Amino acid sequence: MMIDESGKRLDVWRCLELLAVGILSASILGLLAMRLGVFHAWPIWLLSILATFAYGHRFPATAAKPLIEPPAWHVLVIVLVALLFRLTPYVYQLGGQDEGIYTNMAAYLMHTGGLVPSDAILQSSTSAEARSAYLLGNYSAPKHYLPGIYGVEGSLEFQFYHLFPVWLALFGDILGVDKIGYGLCFLALVSVVFFQRVAHQLTGSAKAGLVAGLLLAVNPLHAFFSKFPVTEIPTLAFSLISLSFLLAYWKAPEDHAQRRYLYISALGMAGLFMTRISGFMYLPLILGVLFLALMMDHRSLKRRPLLGWAGLTIALYVASIAYGLEWSRIYSVDIYNSSFGPALGPRWKFYVLALVVGLGLAWVAFWYAANEQRRQANLLKTLQPLQFLLPVILVAATAISLWRAYRLGYTDAYAEHQWYGKMFGLSHSGYYALRSVSLIATTLYVSPFLLFGFYVASVRRRLDPAMAILLVFVTAVYCYIAVLQWVLPYQPYYARYLASEFVPYMLLFVVVSWQQAPTGNLRRFLASCLVICGAWSLVLSVQQIGKNEHQGVQQSLTRLSQHWDPRDLVFVDKGMTEPLAHEVKTALVYTYGINVVTVTPPDLQAGGYGHRLASTYNDVYFVTRSLVAPPGFTEVDSVDFLEKFYCHGSMPPTELCVRSDSRLMVYKRTSLPPAVAGDTALALNADSRKIGTLVGTREGARIVADGRAGVLMFGPYVPLGAGRYTVEVRGTGSKPFTLDLVANKGREVIYRSTFETAKDGKAGILAKADVELKQPVDDLEIRLLVQPGSDASIDGYVVLHR
Repeated sequence: MMIDESGKRLDVWRCLELLAVGILSASILGLLAMRLGVFHAWPIWLLSILATFAYGHRFPATAAKPLIEPPAWHVLVIVLVALLFRLTPYVYQLGGQDEGIYTNMAAYLMHTGGLVPSDAILQSSTSAEARSAYLLGNYSAPKHYLPGIYGVEGSLEFQFYHLFPVWLALFGDILGVDKIGYGLCFLALVSVVFFQRVAHQLTGSAKAGLVAGLLLAVNPLHAFFSKFPVTEIPTLAFSLISLSFLLAYWKAPEDHAQRRYLYISALGMAGLFMTRISGFMYLPLILGVLFLALMMDHRSLKRRPLLGWAGLTIALYVASIAYGLEWSRIYSVDIYNSSFGPALGPRWKFYVLALVVGLGLAWVAFWYAANEQRRQANLLKTLQPLQFLLPVILVAATAISLWRAYRLGYTDAYAEHQWYGKMFGLSHSGYYALRSVSLIATTLYVSPFLLFGFYVASVRRRLDPAMAILLVFVTAVYCYIAVLQWVLPYQPYYARYLASEFVPYMLLFVVVSWQQAPTGNLRRFLASCLVICGAWSLVLSVQQIGKNEHQGVQQSLTRLSQHWDPRDLVFVDKGMTEPLAHEVKTALVYTYGINVVTVTPPDLQAGGYGHRLASTYNDVYFVTRSLVAPPGFTEVDSVDFLEKFYCHGSMPPTELCVRSDSRLMVYKRTSLPPAVAGDTALALNADSRKIGTLVGTREGARIVADGRAGVLMFGPYVPLGAGRYTVEVRGTGSKPFTLDLVANKGREVIYRSTFETAKDGKAGILAKADVELKQPVDDLEIRLLVQPGSDASIDGYVVLHR
């Protein structure tokens, strides 16, 4: 039911409830389909819609409502204002940074149905020397295939958790790969709408909800990252969904509280945990709810369900950790080591375990104390003064941040720091370094007045339980920003650390404090802070309209990719810097499905590993900025490559700069370099699509005789130039077989010989033959014929120049 009982207005809360169910259904189904390798957007959307209808039928709208619902036009106005600053999302395709990895993951998911990448070029290479050279030239470190894509022993693993790429693919699979960003834009609108709802629930005022929603809609930080594909805005969307339904249960009368809201809230938190690995940031909020539930009256019908919500949410967080360690292991281990190792040392796992055990024992102690009414009252009386420590903590964190800012900008204390001093040159840079400090940078997105208003609002002595928990959460995030993530090396990229928790929830706290403040100077002061924040934000956000991060890249990559198909091989000049070779390679491989190898020009010459790798592909190309074509290559095109981006610095995103403005040359191989003895002319593994069998079965990467007489191996029907060659068939076998090389559709026999047993079983060589081609052939076929009862198995073969 979408109309309230009066029959005259749209039931906004019911619409939001069904929207949340649909979002969570699509998230669960999308993750499941991705894990099974069968991802397709249309079935997921249809099934999520069916699940939402089933939910709506099973759980009708609640008649009793604790709030007076705001008019639907409030939501409409907020959405329209938000869209003004969020259309259109940026088309980000280059790899390298986080945003490029997420969009390429989504594109790969659309193409393959899963998120388990493979290195087909490495798998098809049979030459140990070529494999070694390929690994050296294409793996930047022992465990990195490309930035953001880990590689260990030939198996690859995408960085990051997977729910955000799923949402990008849910939109891109329907609208097109260049419209992937609309998945982010949708979640941004969800966050704005539920932000309005949470403010409304905390205050009971539709006006406060409207003010909060509009302030977030015009906020320049939220607007930018609503178009820039990283996980901060989706994280905010899931956290607000969770809080909205938690508050809906919390504030409802006991006899009308709907437990299903707690399940929706817990699933919202699960969506957050599966979007970003740093779900531990929300543990203070969860623990606050847990404590509040313990302090509730024993006769309250809500006490046990709220305790259950906290327990379920913590269990879902633990499950997300297990998911990461299983399906994003390298990334998860790296993040945990880098997050806890520097602060806690090499024994950080022990200290984290001790902290978990300590929290568990503390919970048991609180539970014991809270289970008897007198002890509960004493405990509450003892802990109440702790609320007044929160402003003190804020002041202390501010002092630490400002002291560090002074040392960074006006001393050499951080001159040797790998990032702040050496990489970004912030040490002793004066005012520029100050503007790069997180707390100071925050004022650029909310105005100094709102930040000061937050300080003032935090010292209020009478906070209701919900606001107390919100202040605990914001204080914890504040300390993270001020003490741990205290420097933003440059903006806007690193400002994302402010976007998911600190700026929106601080803004929420001030809006609610304004609405709850009694009429007087405090209320007028907070109202002034909010008005200035809105005007400040509007000025900065307007300057983003019409500008496009990554402008020009998609057009350049699309034109480049039109030259190739999946049966071609593209070499990219490893030394290319504008654009960077690995950034182009990531996009071509995962968004456009092209076989790409990074090489230096000598690698393309005879004897070079690039020349060897190219033997099994139809056409071979080389992309470089050099105006001189390598030997054997001819120019087929030149593509202007333009990339614009928001200027990096210490200010919000308002001005575009040019990162790359160059010309990429596309060369096609038209002749082979002179052959070198021992060079590979042709190499195929038995699992190649170019090798067929009539009397064998494929077992993994091998072809094994099934006992019948006939052709165990045939193919690959490829051209081969005149010359002298050595053919090595790799495998095992103890029974007689015949090897022959034919051409001209089998009518021309180049070589034929019968072997009684494997040529060299210990070395894994089944057959070896020296052959000579007087004339080039267009359709070389290598065949192996076996007799009844054969035990031959084939791993592949290689044809070498001699």
